[in-house]
Amino acid sequence: MIRIKLPGSLPAAALLAAASHVHAADAAMPPPHCPPVVLPATAAPQQGTARLRLLLREDGSIAEAHVERSSGHAGLDGAARAMALRCRFQPYRIDGKASKAWVALPVSMETARPTAVLANGAAAIRAATVDMRHCARPDYPAAAQAQGAQGTTYLGLLIGTDGVVQESRLERSSGHPQLDEAARAALSACRFAPAMQDGAPLQQWARTSYVWQLDS
Repeated sequence: MIRIKLPGSLPAAALLAAASHVHAADAAMPPPHCPPVVLPATAAPQQGTARLRLLLREDGSIAEAHVERSSGHAGLDGAARAMALRCRFQPYRIDGKASKAWVALPVSMETARPTAVLANGAAAIRAATVDMRHCARPDYPAAAQAQGAQGTTYLGLLIGTDGVVQESRLERSSGHPQLDEAARAALSACRFAPAMQDGAPLQQWARTSYVWQLDS
């Protein structure tokens, strides 16, 4: 099971405003409307709570999302941030006027336990591990960077018995083809831990994502 927890109400965020016209929310706010979190595939269960710092626009949409405190897993942090960028809050108001504001959002996550897959009625398969910490970071395409393009690219990777990516496919676009292709090319050049069955490596598809974010 995948478990996502959002608080019933959001406590005031004790955060410094980035500018004089941006405030820190100083009262409890209703919970936001958020899409499901797309969690990474993991060989072993992972869980944790990522505390995010969000900048709300006047209409309640998210202008910025930063991981203020990590869940302890980079994949979970990236999934929480990608989800948060698509959340929508009720506008924060001062004297009845909508205003930009910083708020805090804790997101608790737990990946599903790998399902035992029987091969010829026999042993279970341990899923391939997609760990990007040892991968070269994709280069931000210059044209996309100049346009301020950001987003999350979701990929499927066929990991061979030697850990080398045999095939790759785009499962969900960031909205910017240049970013998608750069992520696909970079992650396809990585080597990962293959799936295992009875101690022997096994070719298997795995899912992962890459978050494109311009430095503030």
